[in-house]
Amino acid sequence: MSRYAKQIGVRGFGEETQRRLSSATIAIVGCGALGTWQAEVLTRMGVGALRIADGDVVSLDNLHRQVLFSERDAEEGVPKVTAAAARLAAVNGSVAVHPFAERVTRANISAFVGEASLVLDATDHAATRFLLNDFCVRKGLPWIYAGVAGEEGLVFPVVPPDGPCLRCLYPEPPAEEELASCAVNGILPTTVALAVSLQVTQALRILNGSAVPGTLIRLNVWDPAVRTSAVRRVPGCPCCGGRRFDFLGDLRAEDSALATSVCSQRMIRIEARFWESAFDAAQALAAAACRGASAERKGLLWNLTQAGRRISLFPDGHMLVHDCTAPEEALAAVRALFGKG
Repeated sequence: MSRYAKQIGVRGFGEETQRRLSSATIAIVGCGALGTWQAEVLTRMGVGALRIADGDVVSLDNLHRQVLFSERDAEEGVPKVTAAAARLAAVNGSVAVHPFAERVTRANISAFVGEASLVLDATDHAATRFLLNDFCVRKGLPWIYAGVAGEEGLVFPVVPPDGPCLRCLYPEPPAEEELASCAVNGILPTTVALAVSLQVTQALRILNGSAVPGTLIRLNVWDPAVRTSAVRRVPGCPCCGGRRFDFLGDLRAEDSALATSVCSQRMIRIEARFWESAFDAAQALAAAACRGASAERKGLLWNLTQAGRRISLFPDGHMLVHDCTAPEEALAAVRALFGKG
């Protein structure tokens, strides 16, 4: 344990917490600002294994706040989970990293989380958080919510069956356009760093049994403050009270628009539902080639280029249309490219 001697020496941590951390598998939903900091800290601290899910590629405007990535990753449009896994292997080769190049949905959440010890929220998608809440409460699996925008953030551990869940705090998910986001409010890297420090510390306290369920942490890095308040379990909560898991039982958790803007980037995401049936990569590539597109395999994905337009095509069928900010324009481009219009 000499590698981790400095953290082991901290009161409240010790050898037992280190042993629990080193045998734990933690699932991280998202590999952007929050997710990369989470993965970096946990890898340096000696977590046993990480499972990381994200369906995005690295871009230049990620680099000011998303550690693990380089300018070369951005230039080549490398999948975030691929770049993250390579960097983490160089930081601590004893940590097993399992990349998952997809957005977590109702259909794949069980396969992604697997036998993880706990889940960390690192997504910027409100419905995905409510899906996580349903899944983890039903399974009795701890998870920790974190949200950041501008100079402020929230951290909220959910430890079923004890204490409240996310729907005790927010009975229904807000509309995406109502949420504070990095696209509208900007984001300071220091906000991310503080939020993740508090979030990962809560994860450690869950692992060693000292976490206090219902602790809501509010933070501000510009007018420095960290405040906590106690959230009580709501007896009428449909999730942890009524055991009704709405976001697992219907499509609301993944029924977002077919084409959406990627937070703070000149990029449009096209969901795998675009294909309407099972995605066949060979057929898609052949259709694109018939329309003059060139294709280059980049690890987990294909980069397609046609008349100056670049599209990243992922193994599950979702796509990223680069240098585009209009969802309808992106949909028209991919429909023309694959003969779907």
